[in-house]
Amino acid sequence: MGGVTSSMAAKFAFFPPNPPSYKLITDDATGLLLLDHFPHRENVDVLRLPTRRGTDIVAVYVRYPMATSTLLYSHGNAADIGQMYELFIELSIHLRVNLMGYDYSGYGQSSGKPTEHNTYADIEAAYKCLEESYGTKQENIILYGQSVGSGPALDLAARLPRLRAVVLHSPILSGLRVMYPVKRTFWFDIYKNVDKIPLVKCPVLVIHGTSDEVVDCSHGKQLWELCQEKYEPLWLKGGNHCNLELYPEYLRHLKKFISTVEKSPLRRNAGRRSTDGIEQPRRSTDCFDAPGRGSEWKEKAENLELELQQCYKAQSRLSEQLVVEVAESRASKAALEEKETAFTDLQKELAQTRDECSQLKVDLEEKIKALELVVSENHSLRKQLEEMIVKAKNAEAENKILVDRWMLQKMQDAERLNEANALYEEMVDRLKASGLEKLAQQQVDGVVRQSEDGAECFVESTVPAACKRKITAHEGGCASIMFEYNSSKLISGGQDRSIKMWDTNTGSLIRTLYGCLGSVLDLSLTHDNRSVIAASSSNNLYVWDANSGRVRHTLTGHIDKVCAVDVSKISSRHVVSAAYDRTIKVWDLQKGYCTSTIVFHSNCNALCFSTDGMTICSGHVDGNLRLWDIHTGKLLSEVAAHSLAITSICLSKNGNVVLTSGRDNLHNLFDMRSLEVCSTLRATGNRVASNWSRSCMSPDDNYVAAGSADGSVYIWSISKADIVSTLKEHTSSVLCCSWSGLGKPLATADKNGIMYTWA
Repeated sequence: MGGVTSSMAAKFAFFPPNPPSYKLITDDATGLLLLDHFPHRENVDVLRLPTRRGTDIVAVYVRYPMATSTLLYSHGNAADIGQMYELFIELSIHLRVNLMGYDYSGYGQSSGKPTEHNTYADIEAAYKCLEESYGTKQENIILYGQSVGSGPALDLAARLPRLRAVVLHSPILSGLRVMYPVKRTFWFDIYKNVDKIPLVKCPVLVIHGTSDEVVDCSHGKQLWELCQEKYEPLWLKGGNHCNLELYPEYLRHLKKFISTVEKSPLRRNAGRRSTDGIEQPRRSTDCFDAPGRGSEWKEKAENLELELQQCYKAQSRLSEQLVVEVAESRASKAALEEKETAFTDLQKELAQTRDECSQLKVDLEEKIKALELVVSENHSLRKQLEEMIVKAKNAEAENKILVDRWMLQKMQDAERLNEANALYEEMVDRLKASGLEKLAQQQVDGVVRQSEDGAECFVESTVPAACKRKITAHEGGCASIMFEYNSSKLISGGQDRSIKMWDTNTGSLIRTLYGCLGSVLDLSLTHDNRSVIAASSSNNLYVWDANSGRVRHTLTGHIDKVCAVDVSKISSRHVVSAAYDRTIKVWDLQKGYCTSTIVFHSNCNALCFSTDGMTICSGHVDGNLRLWDIHTGKLLSEVAAHSLAITSICLSKNGNVVLTSGRDNLHNLFDMRSLEVCSTLRATGNRVASNWSRSCMSPDDNYVAAGSADGSVYIWSISKADIVSTLKEHTSSVLCCSWSGLGKPLATADKNGIMYTWA
């Protein structure tokens, strides 16, 4: 049974503020307990009370001068006395009552755990403190229960026959009825207020908001119907669970209720004497006139009884008048004290104002003297101004002569600059011609060489025509794939936060790299195939050892998701990354930290190193292609590549051509030296799927592969600028493509996390 009840209590859910809104401190001078961050008040005591269940609870007691009643306040679920402290002070002042508020076990700085039976023990400890420490009688105590606090309040009220009154603020019928509209009370329910309120023998005031979304207003109405002594309830129209104290009617109605119960006499249990049991006088033969006297006595008794009733009525009226007069006297006395206090404050303000006036008079005299001095200085400055005006006119005439001479010199410089521009254009044309000759020399016997300085050679690529293998790679989508250099091993990263290495010949999984805390948005690999770098939505980059699978570095510094990463083609030491915090960062893998940061105004979706490792190519949301100097971080050049955002950048093997893809569904080839468009590739039905859709070039720089939102993969011939193949196996948008450096296969991945290899 206990286990089920505890389970129900857990579902009812106590919500103590975490962390607590206050701390307990001890005054070094007085040894008194104080609430941290709250000023000490002479009329407030902070207490720690032991309960019968072995816990210690924190309570505050607020005194009010001349108060006759004491309010024992049980607060709501998600509060503690640190949050209620100022309300306790205000209620004590406006209601003119002493007030004790306490924290349940496990709330605030109270020990133990919050349970139903612990709250019963908590309110008993507070009530015991009022009786024993403050001498408060049961007849002068008003229990106040708010929300879940109505449970311990009604439990105690049902056991106190001489209680003054009870106030229920947004009360609950029972714990289970808050969650489910059940019609009966089950044995495992908690806070069974619906069964306890008929046992309460004192006046009960119910306050509830009609728009309460936590505890429906029907709870308060049903409890009011079950009261023995009903007092006029307060249904606050539009009030919800936590704002009833803000309504003016709340305080007025509460003051009226407390005034009424303080004026009303307490119930007495004296019973009426019955005349039924009185023995009738016996008839005597000696007293012949007994019947006549009996009727006379009866008449006198009736008259006396009538007079007695009239006396009782007169006494009742006088008692009521006396109570009213005493209350008015107390109110007048309190008003007089307030006016005396206000009068004292006004006297202090008057004295302070007089002092301020004296000081202002002294300040005024000083200002007048200062003004006279300033006036004399102003006259001298005017004379100087007139002299400066004459000088300015002379300078203006000289300046006009100099401007004419400068304009003549500028025209001469412009002519020389035009001659220099013509010379520069001639040199650029020569450079283009020499570059085209060098590019034509790089194709020999079906082998395309990257450069003449000893770079790797790649076999001529074949046009893929059919699906070779299907691989289910990642749950939620695969955002990036790439082949190892000179290998058929494929590396993939996806929304499931994992990096996987595959054998494309067999389709088997070789290794899974763990440790990434966000979705993988881009991948890169050092040229020695030893390290894998992933850009993640967790704002970090992760570097793994490809052989051991262990994380070597976690590169932190970006403040938004990292969407692009690349490794230098010269050194495996330098890495560059771009994030949606409008920065590009350059990293040193040996040291594991950022060496420089480039800031720009438009977010970067893709980037890559140049072949010499000295320049960074970046594609941005504004559709521009930008080149940056890696050492100085300065912008070298910029071109409007697309009308919409750039989603992908791929550099050719010889480093002379860069491929860009954009949300305008175009794929442009730019000459790296002049940033002029060499070719534009397009296809009917081709739609770029996302801001990070990656296209690629074949190893021999003859073909371009790009995926579409309809699941198609398009292959273009660069020389013909036309489609040579369309691959259709994907059932969702294709996000990325990668071409093996061996010439085949081509790998593609889609939003469902499915990869295909094509040959």
